[in-house]
Amino acid sequence: MNSYQSSGVNRNSANQAKKLIAQAVSEIHGTSTGNLIGKFGASFDLSKYESPILISSTDGVGTKTKLASMTNNFNYIGFDIVNACVNDILVNRAKPLFFLDYIGTSKIVPETIGKIARSIASACLENECQLIGGETAEMPGIYTGEDFDLVGFVVGVLDDSKICDNTKVKKGDVIAKLSSKSILAPFEGILGKRGISGSSLGSENTIILTLDDSRKVLCDLKIPEVYAAVLKKDLVLNAKFSAYKNKIYKGRIESVASRVDAQTRSILARAKINNEKSEIIPGSLLEIEIFYNKKSALSVPDTSIMYEGNKKFIYKIIENNMIKKIEIDTGVRNKGNLEVLSGLNEGDKIIAEGLTKVRPGMKVKPIIKSE
Repeated sequence: MNSYQSSGVNRNSANQAKKLIAQAVSEIHGTSTGNLIGKFGASFDLSKYESPILISSTDGVGTKTKLASMTNNFNYIGFDIVNACVNDILVNRAKPLFFLDYIGTSKIVPETIGKIARSIASACLENECQLIGGETAEMPGIYTGEDFDLVGFVVGVLDDSKICDNTKVKKGDVIAKLSSKSILAPFEGILGKRGISGSSLGSENTIILTLDDSRKVLCDLKIPEVYAAVLKKDLVLNAKFSAYKNKIYKGRIESVASRVDAQTRSILARAKINNEKSEIIPGSLLEIEIFYNKKSALSVPDTSIMYEGNKKFIYKIIENNMIKKIEIDTGVRNKGNLEVLSGLNEGDKIIAEGLTKVRPGMKVKPIIKSE
């Protein structure tokens, strides 16, 4: 074991993460920029500027890193850090040129680092600046669990004649003014309204309109603590809505709380349910079935088994629809079926019922029953 491994640093994970970062930057900014990733330093050409004044800033996203870890969503945190840094230099009228990032974590998970880097690169593209470098540090003695820190550095350029002198700004001055009071934002969902009596008094807390994009429904579940050993992220679930009695909506457990509620003796889990046609209305009562310890195995009906002492046999249909008696090993029984551990392969045909009417070596005419 080398000194890196003994200190908890995985160089293989770091190298894999570096490749994912370079791939993300190359796909978003182009191969030439992606080739800069992994060097000891990054360069930027300023030759097109006659007398450039460089404006720089650095910032972090703070506790939003905790939210990203808790929700396992790292697709947008890059926008937080890039926009925070770019906003700082925009007040000086600077145009952002390039950006660098720092990611510190207790354990490098290449897929997670890749997602963060991709979101940073996408944010840089929106702000018309280049992501030209960064640092990823694995420090298990400094950070714990899934904790990480994200810091950004931006450098922009400004013509020296446009440097903003904020010493002359006084209270009441209009620095910027919107051309319109209308705010437009991209949205795809359902617009709802509430009926309000003409004689009622409204307040700042009165809801007039609702905007709902319910193609993905989030549902918080209180799971009894006895299921703590099996409750985990990505468990598959089925949901039913009483308005559509025969329809099943598929979903997964998206996150699981790290503590048991002392009063309810339950664990809070959040489920994400597919609702592409927006049939489930927000606020609806759902019946949810969570599947755990699932496994895929071959099974045969109880009626196809022949018992001889401690051994079990079935009739297998072979070439020319002939019957052959085969010994099998079995596992657990579930809903009239017996798990087959050995003796059969997927796709084999067997005699499922009517065993008293057939014998080994007989020729039969199979009848395939659909489920």
